[in-house]
Amino acid sequence: MNDSDNAFNKSKTPCCILEEDLENEIIRKNGFQKPFVALQILIWALFGSNILAYYTFVIPSLPLLLATIIGIISAILCVIVFTLGWKVTAINPGYSEEDSLFNSSNLNCSECKICHLFFEENSKHCKLCNKCIPRYDHHCKWLNTCIGEKNYRHFFLLLFFVTMLLIMIIIATISSIIMETMNNNTYIYWNSRLYFWSPITFYTIGVLILAIDIPLLILNGHLFVLHCYLVFRGVTTYEYLTKIVIEDETSKNRPGICCCCNTDDFCRQIVSSVDWIVADRKKIAAKKNKIKEEKENTSKGDSNYDNANINNLVGLELSNIKQLDYEEQSISPARGSFRTK
Repeated sequence: MNDSDNAFNKSKTPCCILEEDLENEIIRKNGFQKPFVALQILIWALFGSNILAYYTFVIPSLPLLLATIIGIISAILCVIVFTLGWKVTAINPGYSEEDSLFNSSNLNCSECKICHLFFEENSKHCKLCNKCIPRYDHHCKWLNTCIGEKNYRHFFLLLFFVTMLLIMIIIATISSIIMETMNNNTYIYWNSRLYFWSPITFYTIGVLILAIDIPLLILNGHLFVLHCYLVFRGVTTYEYLTKIVIEDETSKNRPGICCCCNTDDFCRQIVSSVDWIVADRKKIAAKKNKIKEEKENTSKGDSNYDNANINNLVGLELSNIKQLDYEEQSISPARGSFRTK
């Protein structure tokens, strides 16, 4: 399969959805507007309980100097993570009427069939938020909002600082367990700071924190690596999932959403890991071949069904089906590795 077989016709990017596919008629402004979702409530509750257990049991288990340094750094990271998470969720990522009025004079803009606003290339009408999102990336169920041009930078920074915070918590927890195992002096710190000592409580809390935070670090780390790749390639998650972006010199030189320089060496090093994180390439290829065979059987040599049309059919299929794997389940490391040939 050559590059032209994998290329998508950018002029026929699947953008708007069918009106009957809308989840509700309410136009949601941000992630704090009802209806809330279970994953959103879970992640905020997990964040609060994790930090509470960390500062209540782990930090007091460390020597004073180490506890002070790690405690201050962790507190700064907590404030940054909370602020970024709140900001990403609170921002309205959709088009405003002023944006639409400005786009109406642009010949490269089209009118959405659902909300009748004028949108630019790379925009999409989200069926969950019921609004068009400029440079649509994905709908994040963890934050209950769309990620697009207006809040992507904050989202990218959020992934980075969450990764740093999880690393800090894991290091501090492992350090406290090692020091207790080697020196057996944690009871001194607990008695002077918490006024009690319980080895069972100490090890139970430590193991629980590690059991929760290590998988979270792996998942969040994969997600951060993915978005590093997407930023350097200058594409969105939606474009990558639907294989819309043409892999040629033109797409390589597209500016990234975070104004980062493109680095092909960086891309080549991590593209194999990104591919299996985002999309099952074997299933995509099988779907494309199936559609191609069906069209060949029905058209019997009709030239109207060329590679571009086949790719667009796959893109439309993926926009409604394959994208849900990222939106609803986030990143799953249990898929196995599929590389682009």
